[in-house]
Order: sequence, then structure tokens, then C-alpha cells
Amino acid sequence: MKRKLIILCAVCFLLSGCSAKEETHTKFQDKYSMDWSAEDSKYLMLMAENKGGTVEDRAYNIIVALNRVWSSDYPNTIEEVVDLELPCGMMKLTISDETKEAMHMVIYDRIDNTNGSFEYR
Repeated sequence: MKRKLIILCAVCFLLSGCSAKEETHTKFQDKYSMDWSAEDSKYLMLMAENKGGTVEDRAYNIIVALNRVWSSDYPNTIEEVVDLELPCGMMKLTISDETKEAMHMVIYDRIDNTNGSFEYR
């Protein structure tokens, strides 16, 4: 009798549609176009270079800037979003190999470690 009750409960649970659902974040690369200009890539890399950090931090900050571009709460161009972080305009920075690697991770490896965040590291 006890075994039948356990089986019945399990069947009811499965039929009710209850399950342990994980909240998942869809990568921005799966939602939005990654067709931006070389000039926009330069803006993103200058911003990431200015923020510094590890390669993963730089990739994170590039994606945060892109998350902001696609949000209605921020300007809708990469240049304008980056200008909010670099208000003095384009700084004369040399883009490091770390920042180039971070951009590669965003474009080709499709990394998105932001979970949709709008906050820079």
C-alpha cells in the first residue's frame, strides 16, 4: 500500500508539470545581432581597456556595454554607451592583447558571463 502511494504521488507530481526549473539566461549572441562596425569594436575595446582587469573581466564589461545598448534605459548606440563611461571622448590607449582576447571571446567563443547585467566590474 505504501509503495502504491509513493508511485501515485510521483505520477501526480510529474503530471502536474511541477519540476525543479532553473532560471536560465539567454546569451546576448542568441538574441541580438553582432553586426557592428570596426569603429564600434574599437569603442568597446577602449572601454574594456580603460576598465582593466582580467581577460574575463574585460569580456564581461564589453558584454555589459552591449546589454546597455539593447536596453531601452540606455542610449541605443555603442558609441553613446561607451561615451557614458569615457566622457572625455576616445582616449589614446593602446589596446592590449588581453583586451583583444576578450573581444575574441565575445565574438567567436560567444562568452556571456553577465547574466544580463548592466553594471560594469
